[in-house]
Amino acid sequence: MLKYFPFSTEKDIYLECKVKFRVMASDGTIEDFETEAEAYVLFNQKRKIARTARIVGEKIPSCNIHKCYHDEGKSCVIIERYEKS
Repeated sequence: MLKYFPFSTEKDIYLECKVKFRVMASDGTIEDFETEAEAYVLFNQKRKIARTARIVGEKIPSCNIHKCYHDEGKSCVIIERYEKS
């Protein structure tokens, strides 16, 4: 099944197809996924850990999920971020 991408050039369509979803956490986790749903599984686990973690010194438990455009020179787009307050 083909997906419709509302872009103006073929190059933009090609770049969108190479997008990865990356989960990063303050515990050092950096993991890439092909789909947003897969990434959200790990993001939700890391968010649960961050909610129960203690703030030690200046290290604040946090995690985020974002669209990462590998090697295309485009900026990442944050989808959701959690930081314990």
